[in-house]
Amino acid sequence: MKWALVNPGNILLVSLLAVFLLPAAAAGTTTANMQFDYNSSKTTSEDALGTTLTSKSNDFLQRYNVDFRQPVFPTLTLGLGYILEKNLNKSQTAAGDSKTTFIRMSPSADLGFRNPFVGATVSYNEVEAKTETTGTPSQTLLQENVNASFGLARRGNLPTLNAAYNQSHFFDKEHLTTDVITKGFFLTSMYHPLKQLDMRYSGSFSDTLNKLNTVETTDLTHTGRLNYNDDFLKKRLRVFSSYDITLTQQQSKISGPGTGEVTEAVLSFAGLSGSGPLGTDTPPEVPSLDSLISNPLLIDGITNAASGVNIGFSALVTEPRNMGLDLGSETELNSMNIWINQRLPGSISNSFSWDVYVSSDTAVLKQWTLLQTVAPAPFGAFDARFELRFANVSTRFIKVVARPLASPVPVPGVDVNNILVTEVQAIIIRPIQGSSTTTTRGTGQRFEVGASAKLANVPNLNYDVDYWRQKAAQKDTTVEMLTNRLSVNHRLSRVFTTSAMVLRTDSHETDGDHLNYNYSASVTATPLDTLKHSLRFTRSTEEVNDQKSETNSAYLTNNAIPYRGISLNLSLGQSDATFSTGQQTKSSTLTAGSTLSPHRTMTINLYYSDLRSRISGGANPDSSVVTQSSSASAAYSPFDTLYLFGSYLTSRTSSNTSAGSAPTSRTQNYTLSWSPLFSGDIWFSVTATQVLTSVDNGENDTVSPQLRWNVNSYMVIEAGYQLLTSKNNFIKSKTDVFFANLRVAL
Repeated sequence: MKWALVNPGNILLVSLLAVFLLPAAAAGTTTANMQFDYNSSKTTSEDALGTTLTSKSNDFLQRYNVDFRQPVFPTLTLGLGYILEKNLNKSQTAAGDSKTTFIRMSPSADLGFRNPFVGATVSYNEVEAKTETTGTPSQTLLQENVNASFGLARRGNLPTLNAAYNQSHFFDKEHLTTDVITKGFFLTSMYHPLKQLDMRYSGSFSDTLNKLNTVETTDLTHTGRLNYNDDFLKKRLRVFSSYDITLTQQQSKISGPGTGEVTEAVLSFAGLSGSGPLGTDTPPEVPSLDSLISNPLLIDGITNAASGVNIGFSALVTEPRNMGLDLGSETELNSMNIWINQRLPGSISNSFSWDVYVSSDTAVLKQWTLLQTVAPAPFGAFDARFELRFANVSTRFIKVVARPLASPVPVPGVDVNNILVTEVQAIIIRPIQGSSTTTTRGTGQRFEVGASAKLANVPNLNYDVDYWRQKAAQKDTTVEMLTNRLSVNHRLSRVFTTSAMVLRTDSHETDGDHLNYNYSASVTATPLDTLKHSLRFTRSTEEVNDQKSETNSAYLTNNAIPYRGISLNLSLGQSDATFSTGQQTKSSTLTAGSTLSPHRTMTINLYYSDLRSRISGGANPDSSVVTQSSSASAAYSPFDTLYLFGSYLTSRTSSNTSAGSAPTSRTQNYTLSWSPLFSGDIWFSVTATQVLTSVDNGENDTVSPQLRWNVNSYMVIEAGYQLLTSKNNFIKSKTDVFFANLRVAL
């Protein structure tokens, strides 16, 4: 396990500079870009007692990136790269002046080989991050990575083979606080012996050694998959089946009297997120009582792909974001990692507050208990992730609720509007207790078989049956489910179309046996091409260990285009639900809207919604909520170089549990975008937003003029000013922000 890498950062940099000094004929392809971002802000606030506070902040970010590619032979390519980033922040507050300097350097080199049969790469990169803050010791963290990969090109029905190896060393400069070495090997293969049969295998092995506390952790995983899919009787019958098996082994070995902790991953059964926009709850649901939806993107192991949850700033969607996990059964954990799509400075990462909720409620509408609030959560030095630590808890369901970023103030190098959650990981961290070896083995299996048959063409009658059984690895948990579905749809005439569906689901889960029935029926009338009506009824019942719940709903949707350029829609809905806990909910919805296009250069949108819900019975007190909202917006673009937009949104929420008048909010937004040149190389824009809230007599105003100049094909300059004023019953503040950036790509 002992190994060391000589720091080659300076060697790589010298090599890269030498390449640039070669004659142009000998040079390969070189790309380079530079980025300079400057931000200056001043905030003055005054509270109800007349106390005035002033704070100032200046940020300057420099980022340089150079990449060189040189074909050595027709099948061999050499690559060299270097990234240098420096961020300087100066702040003045009542607590005193502070200066923080962050420097990040990353040299890299890679060698790639490819021909029609095989491909292989070998690469090395180093990341050095140095932070200096007034009043605290400087810190330098380094990470060295070696990667190698090999793959066979796919040829006909022959199996594919891909192998990869990586080795990383993460440590502080003095090797006093961090010294971790990780090795990993990965192997994947895919084979199609028959058109209907798909066979896949993947294996991984990782070995992590923490040299400071002499803890070594190994993870071994084998995964195999068989898929069969075929159709018969001229595609009237389709059958499919699949079998997945996963073998895992985790071992933690403490070889000395070290101190510290051992970190183990906790397997997740499913990812969960809010059903509303950006991961919010759908009214009248709240974080303590909601029904999250499945979100597999949160547990797919890909930490750079968005999942739909956005904790960035949004002027229109200000509700909390929900993200969580279904662990399959009661499982102990005490930590979670929340991965996002970009790195954040401390001024932003420390502003988030994370509420950790747990639940063992298997009903769709779950009751959640607040376990702990984590604020702030540490942000990774090299990985873009929040690390949430909380008290040990055993639970099946766990979620994190976070408020989105509160300020739209630009921050150099950060897209404040799109801080996207990409992955959620559950972890158990245990203290080291002397020399010991702990080994955990598990086998996860999933078997599925099903068929789909077309029973008749007129009417279109279909029958589907599906059975699957799953056993979670490292847990004595087995879940199985059988579904039978009969559906029909038929055109009764030129005007009327009808459809219906009956679905029965029998399942065995950790909390017992479930029996679900779902019924739906709909009628659609289209008397004219420009007029459509749809009426849909649904009913669902659920029985769990002789405890019954049921839900009924009816929705009417109408769409009309009475004249060219005018579109109208009206929807009415009513639903009621009774749960096994005795709780009852009743809700009604009304939405209406229209889109007007009096001219091809103008679009007008009008919208109104009324949502009423009542919750009674059960352990909670009776409550009722009425939410009414309306909006109007208009966009006008008479020329390609001129764009005008305005919108007005008002929302009012009243509840029998809240005292006083119903909270109301009003939002106005106006935008002017104009280019004095037909080429569009120069753009000037002004945005003005006002948000009024009645809860605290709050008023928030934002005015932001900006200028963008495309100097040429490789240089862009942006500059702007932002004025934010805020006042309520308790405090008033004013923030002036000036920002500018220059981007050069060669």
